[in-house]
Parts: sequence; structure tokens; C-alpha cells
Amino acid sequence: MSDVTVIGLGAMGSALAATLVEKGHAVTVWNRTVTKAAPLVAAGADQASTPRDAVAASAVTIVCVGGYADTREVLNTTADALAGKVLVQLTTGTGTQAEELGEWARAAGVDYLDGVILGYPSQIGSAEVPVLAAGQPSAWERSSSLLLDLGGASAYLGENLRSPAGLDSALVTSMAAMALGAIHGALLCEADDFPVPVFAEIVQQ
Repeated sequence: MSDVTVIGLGAMGSALAATLVEKGHAVTVWNRTVTKAAPLVAAGADQASTPRDAVAASAVTIVCVGGYADTREVLNTTADALAGKVLVQLTTGTGTQAEELGEWARAAGVDYLDGVILGYPSQIGSAEVPVLAAGQPSAWERSSSLLLDLGGASAYLGENLRSPAGLDSALVTSMAAMALGAIHGALLCEADDFPVPVFAEIVQQ
């Protein structure tokens, strides 16, 4: 039996699976486009032929696909195979979608975490990257070692499934506001013939 299954092998999903393999975990992978699994299989992962086989292979399943609708479609026939196991949803979405999938998981007897990754695929596995997750405490206890291998700053946010998406949106909004402020500041400097590079250097201090 594998330690963990990763469903979805886009840029982020592939980075998650590759990092878990590198960290010494037994990993099973599944993706609609079968050929995307080839580099991971070459690195030591097992490839499942169906989503049901994929979730049956491991005690913890991590999903990172295009959206929550895709997650529901992929997992539609896997509920009984997931029962008693942990599902970690790392697909980007809203708090409402997280709650809806959490209700589905509870009805199926699945320990559920919803999370966000605050980093790029190239940063997965580093000490600075956080995977922030919320959901059932038992799900965190059973999967935290895996999530900490994916990002050394990973943390549990509590039982409120809306927390990860809400925090992610808040951080994006904050960064966008900072960026707009910097642009406006540069325009003000230009208007008064003050060197923009000097302004940028001061802002960065």
C-alpha cells in the first residue's frame, strides 16, 4: 500500500508528487492524461489506471486539479474506496465550494482537509512554503507529516473549511494593493522628476 495518492498532474500536482517521491514516500498517481505520469513513474511512483484504484492504494489522497467540479467528477465513483481515509483538497476554489465538498466527504465517512498552497511549483518542498489546511483535526493528524514535507511552514487553521480560501483571497488582495500603491508612487515620482529607481530602492528597505 502507498503512503499517499496524488490525483492531478498539472504543474503543481506533478511538483507535489515528485517532492513526496524525493522525500522517500511510496506514492501512487493518477491523471486523465496518462502520459503526464511518465516522469513520476520513472522516479519511482506507481500509476493507477482509475481514480478508484488510485484512492484505494493509499490512506491519504491529495487532489490538485482544475477546480472543485473536476474534483467531484473524478471522485464521483470513489466514495466507498475513500471511506475511513483522508482526502486533502489542494485545488483552488471558494469557501463555499470547500464546505460543499466537506459535506460530501462527511457523508461518505471520509476525513477531509481543504487547503491552499502559498507558493509556486518550483518552491514545493522548501522550508518556507506553507500548505495551510482546515478541516477535521483527525485528518490533519493523519496527513500533517506529508504536508510538512511539501512545505516546511505548513499549518493547521482549525475546523472552519472556509479559512484557507478566505485567507488566500485576503493575502492576494493585500499584495495587489501593495503593488498598486508602488505603481502609483512611481507615477508621482515621475511627475515631479524624482528618479524612480531611487524611489524603488527606498521602498525595498
